[in-house]
Amino acid sequence: MTVKEFGARAVHVGRRDWSGEYECVAHPLGVVALPQFDASPTAAPGVRQLSDLLHGCGFATLVADMQSSEEQIDVALLSQRLVDVLGWLHDRHAGMEVGVFGTRSIASAALRAVADRPGIAAAVVSRSASPELLGAHLVRVQAPTLLIVGDEDAPQLQYHRAALRELTCAKRLEVVPGAGLRFDELGAGETVVHLAGAWFMRHLAAGRLQ
Repeated sequence: MTVKEFGARAVHVGRRDWSGEYECVAHPLGVVALPQFDASPTAAPGVRQLSDLLHGCGFATLVADMQSSEEQIDVALLSQRLVDVLGWLHDRHAGMEVGVFGTRSIASAALRAVADRPGIAAAVVSRSASPELLGAHLVRVQAPTLLIVGDEDAPQLQYHRAALRELTCAKRLEVVPGAGLRFDELGAGETVVHLAGAWFMRHLAAGRLQ
């Protein structure tokens, strides 16, 4: 695999039984991991919308299958899996910044991964994470982090405000009006896509656009 190979293609990430859909673009500004519990093309239309926006902004993407489900959550194992995914991207995009976008338990695992491995990602976007699962890990996150939560989920909003105080990196909390835990309300998913795209443009591509 080289960064000159354009278009979506199935790849094995780290191990032969770990798969994903990798898509490069001409002259990429960076690369973003989009880990999913079900990485099939029809599983998460919001992820397809985000990946399309990122391609248009000049980013390569990897929709990575986490080989588990939301009913089998182990944040420690998910975070190690993400370290492997992000390392795979680093190997194929030498000199480029790597970002990661995750939702719910995968978002928590992404924050733990970047806390445990400083430098493995240059930007994180977390939507509806479970900060209470992270404990002392949040204070060790160095990558610029965008937290996104809906204002209709009061416990999540409280968790995220507390998490923002714990983070010592460049950080921001975006509260999306009218959105709940799953962000399936009209327009909520589109708002997340544009917030994430802007964050990655700011923290992954800025140096290459100067």
